Amino acid sequence: MKFTALGFLLIIFSLGCNETDSAGQSSLIINSNGLIISNANDALGSIGTMSSKSKLQIDHTDSSNFCNDNGEPKVFGGADLTTSNDAFASASGYCLTVHNSYSPDTIRGAMYIAGGVTCEIAKNGLFDDIPVDGSKSDTITIEISTDCFGTPTEVANLIADAGQSSFPGVTASVEDVSSSTAYQYKISYVAPFGTSSLYISNENGVIAALMTADAWAFKMDTNSGVILFEGIDDDNDRWNRLRVEGNISAAGDEFTSVTSIEGFQSTTNGLISYSGDLGGIIGDFYPGSGTGNNTSNCHIPYGPSDCTGFSTPINTSDTAQNNLQGALSSSNTKLGNYINGIINFSSVNAGDTDITPAVQ
Repeated sequence: MKFTALGFLLIIFSLGCNETDSAGQSSLIINSNGLIISNANDALGSIGTMSSKSKLQIDHTDSSNFCNDNGEPKVFGGADLTTSNDAFASASGYCLTVHNSYSPDTIRGAMYIAGGVTCEIAKNGLFDDIPVDGSKSDTITIEISTDCFGTPTEVANLIADAGQSSFPGVTASVEDVSSSTAYQYKISYVAPFGTSSLYISNENGVIAALMTADAWAFKMDTNSGVILFEGIDDDNDRWNRLRVEGNISAAGDEFTSVTSIEGFQSTTNGLISYSGDLGGIIGDFYPGSGTGNNTSNCHIPYGPSDCTGFSTPINTSDTAQNNLQGALSSSNTKLGNYINGIINFSSVNAGDTDITPAVQ
């Protein structure tokens, strides 16, 4: 799904953005609250970099060889994989975790786009000097540049998808909500491309964010080395859940080791579940019809074809697929309204259609 088709709706996580001049001095100072999710995005990206040191032999900048523009798996440099391919489910798990699709089709893609916009809001000073329970607002222009949207290559790709390099007339506000929610700040915007709200927090080594519309929730606990993601897009019939566990660096921007990767994606095409580590990924695919199941996939790009000894895939089924699709609308609403707590789950269970508490 391209950036233009999304209407630039998903303005969530924060991507690191800081510019230095030729003398090495900072020439662009941005309030750190606008950058807090950059570490989480970098940490997920580091999984691909670490894989190049293991059996996967993958660098995340090379993931386009295995993933198409929408974050779906393909043969190395070639055609898309079909659901009957022996590597379909596990390769999908790789793309969903590591690949930046420049759109919310993948987890890193969602973080990249929306993070850049949050950075732009901070760049315009809306996080500066906010009183307790107070707020700041302004009309700003969102610029797609290396200030907030990464490398020149990333910026060029995003501008090509968006069809323009700036979005003027965006009314944005930042409000201190620490006394009334589980988060510290609420970011709101009204723009030609849409209206939305985002809650963010950074306390005691835990970074968290919640998008209220096309509901997304994210948490990175640098103390336990765990990243969690839950995304329920009712408009596109898509449900993503991810849990990565390992050790996160003191700076909080990369994994120094990864012990577990597990997740699933449910769409109208079927349920993909995957689990593994840096040695490889095993996956299952259930279309929901009872026929065409494709299980125990093994995916090791650039590596051996034997997945013996790797972790088993998440226990999923056609029933789980049908239940997830049936619960999309109600679960989207519950997650989007979950401002009194931060997501928390110890394992990925595709049979659980509500990870928020019953009473909110």
